[in-house]
Amino acid sequence: MRCAALCLSPAFDETVRMPDGVPASEPQAGGKGLNVARLLAARGEEVALAGLLGAADAGPFEAAVRGAGIRDAMLRVPGPVRRNVCLVFPDGREEKRNAPAFPGLAPGAVSVDAIARALLGPDGAPPPDFAVLTGSLPAALPPSVYAALVPREAVEAWGPLF
Repeated sequence: MRCAALCLSPAFDETVRMPDGVPASEPQAGGKGLNVARLLAARGEEVALAGLLGAADAGPFEAAVRGAGIRDAMLRVPGPVRRNVCLVFPDGREEKRNAPAFPGLAPGAVSVDAIARALLGPDGAPPPDFAVLTGSLPAALPPSVYAALVPREAVEAWGPLF
């Protein structure tokens, strides 16, 4: 089965022990879309990862995608990838701090059409059998981006959801 996952807010995820601030792990390439793609690839599915990737940090993400057997369909945008930190306190309590994705990206810098083309795959290739759209949106993208990526025929086939 051909699958696609969308990752519009990739992140480096790191765990830090508090109160001394000692890193408990090396930052790992992550984001909901990348995690979904990893799971699908581990299950033996043919999967592509589409979305946005900060060109300044592309290397670790490219290595993670390649190492998992995922096709890289990410659009490179200027700047770094966000950093997310999970703070672990001595009493076992955890707090997650997520940075905003691509705060320097200008509205309109990436079109929904470009994202859709990346998600559907190369010209002439069969489209994915299904796509997983997940994760938070960078402020530069319109809130309607997910709705714009779902084909009208699919919405009509689903009927009322509520």
